[in-house]
Amino acid sequence: MQLFRHGYKIREAQTNKAAESDTEHHYKGKPSQVWTRLSELTSQKLVLGMLVLVILIPNLRIYANDYGPVSSLSMLDHSPLYSSHFNDSLESLYEFYTNHGYKLLYLGVKDGCFSPPYISCDECTSSSQNSSMICSGLDPGVATFQQVYPLPSTGLDGKKQAEAKYRPSELLIATSDSGRSEAFFSIRQNITRGIQYDTGATVIILLILSAWSFFLSWDSNKLLIQPIEGMVRFVKELAEDPVSFAGKILPPTKGEEGKVMETRVVEAALIKIARLTKVALGDAGMDILSVNLKGTAFNPMIPGKKIRACFGFCDIRNFTDATECLQEDVMVFVNKIADLVHNKVVIYHGYPNKNIGDAFLLVWKKTISDAANKKRGSSFADRALRSFLDIIYSVETSQTLQAYAMHPAIQRRMPGYKIRLGFGLHVGWAIEGAIGSSHKVDPSYLSPHVNMASRLEAATKQYGVVLLLSETVVSNLTKSSLQDNCRRLDRITVKGSMEPMILYTYDMPMFQKDLVGNYSEYKRTFEAAVDDYIDGKWHEALDKLHWCQHLWPTDKPIEVLITFMASHKNMVPETWKGYRELTEK
Repeated sequence: MQLFRHGYKIREAQTNKAAESDTEHHYKGKPSQVWTRLSELTSQKLVLGMLVLVILIPNLRIYANDYGPVSSLSMLDHSPLYSSHFNDSLESLYEFYTNHGYKLLYLGVKDGCFSPPYISCDECTSSSQNSSMICSGLDPGVATFQQVYPLPSTGLDGKKQAEAKYRPSELLIATSDSGRSEAFFSIRQNITRGIQYDTGATVIILLILSAWSFFLSWDSNKLLIQPIEGMVRFVKELAEDPVSFAGKILPPTKGEEGKVMETRVVEAALIKIARLTKVALGDAGMDILSVNLKGTAFNPMIPGKKIRACFGFCDIRNFTDATECLQEDVMVFVNKIADLVHNKVVIYHGYPNKNIGDAFLLVWKKTISDAANKKRGSSFADRALRSFLDIIYSVETSQTLQAYAMHPAIQRRMPGYKIRLGFGLHVGWAIEGAIGSSHKVDPSYLSPHVNMASRLEAATKQYGVVLLLSETVVSNLTKSSLQDNCRRLDRITVKGSMEPMILYTYDMPMFQKDLVGNYSEYKRTFEAAVDDYIDGKWHEALDKLHWCQHLWPTDKPIEVLITFMASHKNMVPETWKGYRELTEK
């Protein structure tokens, strides 16, 4: 069975190590996954964009090679000028131009004509009486163009008007292959349409390029810009509220394709740093992190600030003996208890501050909401006491801790040993800040009130109780059920303080098994005895204490008071001021 457990632990450790190596592997000489992914996406979109442009641009161009005007003039080559056949061809030519949108400005034709094949001759005559004569040729060097359109009868020179009215680029000059005829056409409308078409094509190309640029930048924005902005936002959040930031859920370090992305690793690292800072420095140290992130200089020695809080001290009983018995396992033992204590403290909105071997300093700060919220049972003192009560109950019922208590070495040394913790609670002010230097700091709290909590915890051994409270704690309790179980024990001063205070304990029902009768009546009788004791009525106090001892024989505070009065032969000292000094730390 042990071999199986050992093998299981090894496999589990190997699995965890393999999972961690996925995140760490990209650091070992491999190119950045972010850059690799960005390069792939950019290359793909560049190729796609080029293909789109190659296919689209040719379809956006206008090819202006129009052979209609030239080829149409050949209709006039085979008929003598103004013959019936010529006139018919001319009508067909006009109809062709109208149907195809050619705007004719001028048409000139040389006298004479050709019969296929074109045979040049010196003279070609025709008779007006015989309009169907056969063409005998044309002398291109002698004949000149005679204006046919506009009609000569209008008196207009079509060629000059066309050249005067239109720019050369707006004119299409066509000459027949035979050279017999020429024509001027207006292409102004075509040019305007072409310009509009080119403008539209340019706009389309610009839209394509804009979309292309957007898709290229979208990848950069997603893989680089957004993560960097997120990191900046993370740092700002960390500077503003380090405690809340440390509670963020770690983002996944892998991208959509299962590859580790460096930007996500950095985001996760920021959250881990905040968590580690909170674990290492506690709540008091988060201000150091916040101040240094907001500023430009590194300064761990920030000024302290005054707070009011409930300070709790917790100590593991017989820790030295347990250490000698458990040896190497003592670290696991202490950490089990620390985990239990810290979890309960955090649940009740407290802050673990110091782990001092077998002791823990715990803090519940008084906040603005404590003063504003008058709801019963919600004050910082209520939360502190409830936290300690939960810890006591959990220690008593924990099977894991009881297994340590039953360790053979411990039972041989301390038969019947049970794990016990001592608790001290006190309310007061303290200066919260960093103690140390730029090489090492310990965020903590400086105040006699912190020491008071430690003294109260130490006094639990003298009074034989698990928990001691100062009167400042009881006065800040708002929950009646908590107040009802707080029992007044004594009025004392401790070393380092001249101010007397009333001492209380909290009687948990689980420790009242030996009590005979009603607890409320017992508490009233005991507190009446304490009042008589404080007022110097020791004989009355002793009578009541003996009666209480009869009801609860194992109640150690009774023995403490009886023993103290017996040390003075049950006579009130002349210097008695209503309190006694605890000489033990």
